[in-house]
Amino acid sequence: MTEGNYGLDIKEGDDMTTTTTRNSLRIAKDQIEKALEKFVGKKERRASSDGKVFCGDYLGLSANKLVQEKIVKSGDTQILFADYVIKVNRRNKMQKRVLLITDQAVYNMDP
Repeated sequence: MTEGNYGLDIKEGDDMTTTTTRNSLRIAKDQIEKALEKFVGKKERRASSDGKVFCGDYLGLSANKLVQEKIVKSGDTQILFADYVIKVNRRNKMQKRVLLITDQAVYNMDP
């Protein structure tokens, strides 16, 4: 991974499944770089988050065999993002969930 890549390891000749996925990752990388440009030299409160690396799968679900089997059944090939989120239901009750984004779908799962 090169410096300034923010965890999106994109190289020419990568063995990615589709060009759509490669293009969406490049767009995401460009958006991250644009957002960071706005804060160069201006961030005071949380300056340590300036160079934070984006890894996508914060829960390590790519290595979980059970999760991999379930997403392969749905036709998904890779996990782009996974993390805990707080969902607020209709009765304004907060619930901890796992947000899982793959190349084909978005999943809202119980932890």
